[in-house]
Amino acid sequence: MPRISLMDVPTSIRVTDLTPFSLVTLQMRVEDAKGIKFTSHAHYACNERGAVDVSSSPSLGGSYRGIFPEGLISTLDHGPEYLFKRPSVKTDQPWKIVIGAYEGHLRSENCTRPLCEVDMERHFRGPGVKRLVLEGQLGGALYLPAGPGPHPAVVDMFGGSILLAEHRSSLLASRGIASLTLSHMSLSGGMSLSFDFEHLEHAVNFLLSQPNVIPDRCGGNPRDNAINQEKAWQDMRNFLTRHVRDNSPWYQNYIRDNSCTN
Repeated sequence: MPRISLMDVPTSIRVTDLTPFSLVTLQMRVEDAKGIKFTSHAHYACNERGAVDVSSSPSLGGSYRGIFPEGLISTLDHGPEYLFKRPSVKTDQPWKIVIGAYEGHLRSENCTRPLCEVDMERHFRGPGVKRLVLEGQLGGALYLPAGPGPHPAVVDMFGGSILLAEHRSSLLASRGIASLTLSHMSLSGGMSLSFDFEHLEHAVNFLLSQPNVIPDRCGGNPRDNAINQEKAWQDMRNFLTRHVRDNSPWYQNYIRDNSCTN
């Protein structure tokens, strides 16, 4: 795997020059933005060439079993005493990761003498991506891609908390998509079963008014544990369809040019 990359780059971990058919433990260690340490580990058996490739070799135990290329980074854990099971994210701070290979099948706390180790960084924001914090009634964070655009746009809602989870928007912007992160509670004023579409419309209008954003189309991702997921998708899809229909010059011109007249 690349030693320094964005977080969404596929994981590729391969260890070579080990004893053929020997047992080995791979461990990943991460210190998150709050200084909390997380670990995961997996047990492997080397092939006849003394190699382990997580994309094709099955884990025999540890944090996960089977062939799971993203297994180590997906099963990071701090332990039952820590409320949050995933490392915290600040989009301007990369995860600093250490992967080590250890002889035998070991528990994570016994991984102390590595056969080899590699240091890596996983970033959540690419070069040139801009972050704008929105305050007041709307609340949220806007991530704009580098370059003049115009860029496609998406509204991303994540979680039933007043806290924002911005990592998806920062990664989308790193890939050329302007993304506005909103909390469901910032649109509803509390834990409710539906969106406040007046606030959502304000958010969409603000997003599409940016000079480097395509002005007449917008996607939405209403992933939210506080509301019915299927209903959330349907509500946001219907809203965005109406919004484009009513406000897009392209759509209005299309209807005009393709309407039937008597």
